[in-house]
Amino acid sequence: IRAGREACAAFRAAGDGPSEAASLYQVARAHLDRHQTMMDTIGGYEMNPRLLPKEDPREAIVAAIRARSLFKQAGDIAMEMESLHLAANANLAKHEHREALRLADEALMLARRAKDKPAEASCQLLCAQMYAVQGRWAVAFRSVEASRTLFEELGNDEGRGAADNYEGVLRDAAREAGYFEQRDRKTAFSDRVGGRACFAGAREDAYERKAGGPSGLYNRKAFPWTKPQQ
Repeated sequence: IRAGREACAAFRAAGDGPSEAASLYQVARAHLDRHQTMMDTIGGYEMNPRLLPKEDPREAIVAAIRARSLFKQAGDIAMEMESLHLAANANLAKHEHREALRLADEALMLARRAKDKPAEASCQLLCAQMYAVQGRWAVAFRSVEASRTLFEELGNDEGRGAADNYEGVLRDAAREAGYFEQRDRKTAFSDRVGGRACFAGAREDAYERKAGGPSGLYNRKAFPWTKPQQ
């Protein structure tokens, strides 16, 4: 990390924006990897969020957002999306779920504007993970399905496999949270009152948001289909 920061300073002094961006991106990744290693050591994300170390995620966010800005100036859309992904996961590590989702959604919108279908597919999977950690199960499943469909259309077996695997993780988590049982009760109620689904649908958020935290629901490597600069 120290060497990366020194490289960032040198490239900044030389006015080399693209190289500074690449170095910042690597610094952000190093901070997030170090945080993940620490989390694995102390028992993962199941502990009280207030007790979680936040220094590395905070530094990762700063570096990733700065990298994103420089990649944008350079017109490097692929690395701009990668930086947004990194910033999203760093926010997730801080339990800043709304900001994590906002960044993931921004990456998705960028992929769509660029008409980059592989990136759009992987961004859909990233968004699914961000919805899932908030307990927003229905929209998480829709995002996974959108990701799988895009990967199928692209003939990308690796991506489709990643979407299939994550759907399994998502189903297990949603089942543990009681999502399917409550969804079925909502459907039965709607049928009894003559299909007044709009009433039940308005209550969806009241029982959907029962997530247990990031552990198991998100994958730091869920965005592997672009090639980061080294």
